Amino acid sequence: MNHTDNHFFLNLYLSNFSNNSKSTTILKRQDLFHSINGDAFYPRNSWPSNIKRIFWQKPITDKDTFKLFLFFIGNGGSPNIIAEWVLTSQYWGNERKAEKRARQMDFLLSNRERKADIWFYFDISHQDWRFLNGRKRYSANN
Repeated sequence: MNHTDNHFFLNLYLSNFSNNSKSTTILKRQDLFHSINGDAFYPRNSWPSNIKRIFWQKPITDKDTFKLFLFFIGNGGSPNIIAEWVLTSQYWGNERKAEKRARQMDFLLSNRERKADIWFYFDISHQDWRFLNGRKRYSANN
């Protein structure tokens, strides 16, 4: 998928998720869950407890979308898969919030290199906090 478009996830939401029924959304989430949980990403039992909690929120908030998205891409996960998870969680919210989440993830993806020395996540392999540029974060306020 082409991430050069600054509205990639917004277009994805509008074309693939905005008009789905509840049953279609639930089936999509089940498929995504199996991909995320050990197939295309680390198994959930290796994730920090706060990320596990965020993962199941419906809908996921701004702040928690930020944390989950950085955790996922920082640990080498596909931005597409986690974006689809977040977007499908919005079924239980409202359409404006879903579009807002899509725009937020577009912003995060397009700015991840520019903010690589500021934005941080919990690194599963190292079991510590890292900036997106891979440098260890030394702070008591994680």
